[in-house]
Amino acid sequence: MSSAQPTIVDPETRRGRQYGTSADGTPWTRRVHPTTSEPLTPWTPVEPVLPPSSSPLVLSLITENQSDSEVRHWSLFCHRPPGSPRGRAWQVTGDAEFMVCNHEHDADKLGGDAFASCQVLNDDLSAAQLARVEHVVAAEPPPRAPNRSAVTENCQGWVVRVLKRLAAEGIVQQHRVAELEKRLDPVN
Repeated sequence: MSSAQPTIVDPETRRGRQYGTSADGTPWTRRVHPTTSEPLTPWTPVEPVLPPSSSPLVLSLITENQSDSEVRHWSLFCHRPPGSPRGRAWQVTGDAEFMVCNHEHDADKLGGDAFASCQVLNDDLSAAQLARVEHVVAAEPPPRAPNRSAVTENCQGWVVRVLKRLAAEGIVQQHRVAELEKRLDPVN
């Protein structure tokens, strides 16, 4: 086994981990000290977990109804249709002043009572693209604000930030992100 470590381009540190990409596009991660960011483990490649199937992965935007006084909840969802309502969900939840990442490995985003809509953003997501999605969502911080009057975004804004980064990498189409930006609900 080789002890050579990859050369990582633009590493990002988040919650005790560093994430980065090597020159060949492979995503990598390692544990770091939470305050000093000193490496605690060597870089290891990020291996996407793919369900065994020959059907392509689909990346979608899911919208869900909340209470009457709240905007629709947005999340990103990856699954293998047809017939599989379960998949990987990436979302932020909580109060708009202190949202947290609440990603789920085995979510049913299509069958719940709150389900409102599903918009396909990539209908043939490759394993490498899935790994990049994982990297981007892990590195994108949830919305935070010191108080209610300082809130500038919610789950919808977080999804748009993630999609802009994915569009820059060619994983989703830029015009789709621009369309979604026009559909953002006002932040109260």
